Amino acid sequence: MRNLVSDTYGVVGVRFLLLISMLAMTVGQAAGQGRQPIRIPKPGQVTPSIEELREFEDVVELEVLSDVAAVKAGESFRVGVVFEIRRDWRIFWQYPSERLPMDRPIVGTTLGVEAPVGFEVGEVKYPVPLAMGTAGGFREFVYQGEAMLLVEITVPEDFGELTGEAEFEMRARWTIQKEGDGQVYSYARTITLALPIAGNDFESSEEDVKRAGVNAERIAGYEALVPRPLTEAKDIEVRWEHELLKDVIVFSFGDADHVDFFPIPARYASCKYEKQVVGPDPKSDGVLLEVYYGYETRQLASRSAVANGVLVEQRGDEVAYYLVDVPKSFSRQRFKRP
Repeated sequence: MRNLVSDTYGVVGVRFLLLISMLAMTVGQAAGQGRQPIRIPKPGQVTPSIEELREFEDVVELEVLSDVAAVKAGESFRVGVVFEIRRDWRIFWQYPSERLPMDRPIVGTTLGVEAPVGFEVGEVKYPVPLAMGTAGGFREFVYQGEAMLLVEITVPEDFGELTGEAEFEMRARWTIQKEGDGQVYSYARTITLALPIAGNDFESSEEDVKRAGVNAERIAGYEALVPRPLTEAKDIEVRWEHELLKDVIVFSFGDADHVDFFPIPARYASCKYEKQVVGPDPKSDGVLLEVYYGYETRQLASRSAVANGVLVEQRGDEVAYYLVDVPKSFSRQRFKRP
């Protein structure tokens, strides 16, 4: 009888397939334990063994908490997934860099939530990261020490047959990097939150209620770092300008002490973030922030551009973060709170 695998791939091919199968079995065993270490090597580097990867799997510890002691029909509650990061290490924001080189792929931090049928899971909220410069001249966006991702969950009006506890699975993925070391490692882990279902005869313990109150304060602290809509800005004027093969979105601030922009990858591959320039506004005593988007050809420049990112504004001790999503067709407008 002919060996179809050998005939198709040859001896070397068979050995390669066997190696891939063994690797898949090893990774599957790691997944079964809730931890999936993945190494992203630099060009020319050798991917380490699973044993080597496990050396760093405890760099990040996860904790999940909620601001309620029990879930109640028709009400909403907040959940926070905490990333405790070992000293001298960091994880990356949802968008790892303003201009990530293709030879150094990095997985941003993500969170998926699986809830019981009927529960409505909101969008995951990401607090503003730290901006760290690199030798390549671009910045990376990271979390250090402790970070928290937030999500709001709405309970259905009718639990149906659901009784006892409601379980929520939080599937987190992140990339770690040690300061001063260019190597990165990606991990995935699942953590479960179980909350009692409050019925007519259910009453939470005093300890659980107190814990929920402490959690609510921690969650609120990180929620204050989540970017707000640009329409809530205190006093910012926005307009688009055009140069040869470039579009420039200009933010004019009244009396800001410090401004910054964390770009999010553009919706159109042809529209690429290039740089930002901060300087005095010649028309006022304020500050101008100009963000440049470039195109490779004039034909690509004819397409609509969209500025996406997080705008950082500091006035005295007050720091505000705004989510920018402004299309090129957007006309000049001043956002000003009454």
